[in-house]
Amino acid sequence: MKKKKRKLLVLDFDDTMAKTKGRVRINKANGKEIFLKPAEYAIYTKEPGDVFDYSEFDDLIDPSENTWVTNILRKMVAKHGLDSAVILTARGSSQPVAEFLNMFRLPRIPIVALGDSHPDRKKQWILYVAKKMQYDTIEFFDDSHKNIVAVEELKDKIPGTVIITRHIRNE
Repeated sequence: MKKKKRKLLVLDFDDTMAKTKGRVRINKANGKEIFLKPAEYAIYTKEPGDVFDYSEFDDLIDPSENTWVTNILRKMVAKHGLDSAVILTARGSSQPVAEFLNMFRLPRIPIVALGDSHPDRKKQWILYVAKKMQYDTIEFFDDSHKNIVAVEELKDKIPGTVIITRHIRNE
């Protein structure tokens, strides 16, 4: 009997599945305060003395849906079930993401809130899950080029697992 192929869809949240008005506040060493949108934060390089405030991400502020990505999610879950997809977010809490899923009537898939935006965190989570669950294919969607590059480093490191990355570009 042929073994059933196992596929996992891994979706970033901010600027991949959803657009929100939430920003990251950075208090600079010189006393200046700046605000970054999620896409700006994804490419921001931390400077000495920076203090980050993510409190706006505790709430879901004026969300809109990226229907191209959410339709892929709906189709995947309809075909393979709720355990075939996961949201992997740098946010520190899964609550706003769960609220978004409910608001847009999306399947209630698992949400992993890493509380860290470093690309290695997403890469290490995918490596762990790939080895533990032995997926044949993992497809990763993210708007951050740094995260895409980090996950692409896994392509030859997990025997038997195909890693596919999809860079979501936002205009």
